[in-house]
Amino acid sequence: MGSSLLSFNHFACYPDGDPSLYSSYFCMSDKRIKLPNFTLELQAELKRAGDKAIPVNAREFYNDIFQDDLQEKRKSVHEEYKKGEYSGIFIEIEQLSDKAGKPLYHEEGKYKGHRVTKSRNHLFFKGNKELYHKIDHSDNFIITNGISYVGKRRIQDNVAKMYAMAIEIDGIKGLDGVRQLIHTWHRPVIEMDGKKFYTMTPQPTYITCSGRGLHLYFVFEEPIVLYKNIFEELSRVRKRWVDLFWNSRVTKMSDKNSIQYETLTQGFRAVGSKTRLDDTYVLAFKTGEKHTLESLNEILSDDDKIKIGYKSKMSLEEAKKRYPDWYQRRIVEGQKKSSEDFVFHRYRGIYDNWKQKIISGATVGKRYYCLENLCSLAVQCCISPEELEEDCKMIMEHFETLTDDDKNHFTMSDVISALSTYYRNDTSAFTRKIEFISERTGIPLQRAKRNGNTRAEHVEIMNFTRQLKGRKDSKYLGGRPDKKAIVQEWRKNNPWGKKNDCHRETGLSRTTITKYWNVETDE
Repeated sequence: MGSSLLSFNHFACYPDGDPSLYSSYFCMSDKRIKLPNFTLELQAELKRAGDKAIPVNAREFYNDIFQDDLQEKRKSVHEEYKKGEYSGIFIEIEQLSDKAGKPLYHEEGKYKGHRVTKSRNHLFFKGNKELYHKIDHSDNFIITNGISYVGKRRIQDNVAKMYAMAIEIDGIKGLDGVRQLIHTWHRPVIEMDGKKFYTMTPQPTYITCSGRGLHLYFVFEEPIVLYKNIFEELSRVRKRWVDLFWNSRVTKMSDKNSIQYETLTQGFRAVGSKTRLDDTYVLAFKTGEKHTLESLNEILSDDDKIKIGYKSKMSLEEAKKRYPDWYQRRIVEGQKKSSEDFVFHRYRGIYDNWKQKIISGATVGKRYYCLENLCSLAVQCCISPEELEEDCKMIMEHFETLTDDDKNHFTMSDVISALSTYYRNDTSAFTRKIEFISERTGIPLQRAKRNGNTRAEHVEIMNFTRQLKGRKDSKYLGGRPDKKAIVQEWRKNNPWGKKNDCHRETGLSRTTITKYWNVETDE
């Protein structure tokens, strides 16, 4: 079993021993415990470079990373989670044996010759008690990272916030390799031909000795919300820094086929937990300060800087004054990025209509997808997060009454998972086909049809209908129908329709359609 309290401070050198030799050190609480590789080299070289080398245990390490930002553990499944609070996830990897206690190995395939293992995901919450308990009481490998998640699945789509970015270094060339590694964040900016070349890396906040290698942790002052664009930007610069760390002076694995780029969400052995080496546990050192996206940009060239593209809170009136060209092009003329299409700009009636449909038509087994699609429509119809969350809570209570199995409750955890679609703003979630939505949710939907008529015939019928209606409705009198009214009428008759459909069937320009697309119906 590991120890969440174990640190380098628990080791001592024999009075007559050589401080540079691993064999001279023993753990005061258990002499069988050994130092992981590169512990002595790392501490010595950090001090030589003038960097910090403060031993810390798992509790100090993870408390500093996550602070008190993770959500509180619920006392019951019916207790509500708070908005914007998420949990950490760690993986417990158990090496399996047969009934006689003999280790099991894969006999074929990619993992031939490797131990057969079983993995389980575990959540941990504010205070990290679940993580510390597992470190202290498990003989299995414990893997985690510096990221919080929505829900229980440790997948990229569920990432919420990043508290620390981690990079692994393997195949280190002994003492000189450690020295060269530390030199990477002490390199100066090089100026040549009037240009600046940034060849340094950020200084790690912590470094852990994981058995045979080192893990570098770059902790953020405030957690970074992992919007899709921020995730991609951090992944990009992380790859750049991996290339700089894995150079031929640091590691024997510097060729492109050997470098371990891994993903931004890669997990590593938890501090205080067991390593692959017998009687050896992960140790950590505090080596530097915390970072911000702005401070990381200071050591990146203009071309490499992290593009911090959070959503602006600027009003349209302010944007009109500060960015007149953008306002004319995007707001007045209605031009769009090709990836946006109709995303975020649909008629609110679609949202209200879907809400009614799922309240009356959702069934057990389809409830989550019904609510998740409501969150997708909330983005398209510009519904505020406050209104959406109120609606979700109301619908959650209704969905819970549909439960016919005591093990199949509909809880706030399901709501939070569904809300991730709203906060993630992934364009692919807002371009779903009606057939796909209907199949997943069990709610029957149909496209607007022209009843076999050609476009010209359909437009003629619509115009004739408006003329008849105009006799009763003064807003159509005195000439041809108002373009605003045409768009409103079409949207009323085609709540699931797209702008392209409206353009084809009415003959109105895309600019005109965009102008009146979100204008409420005059009634």
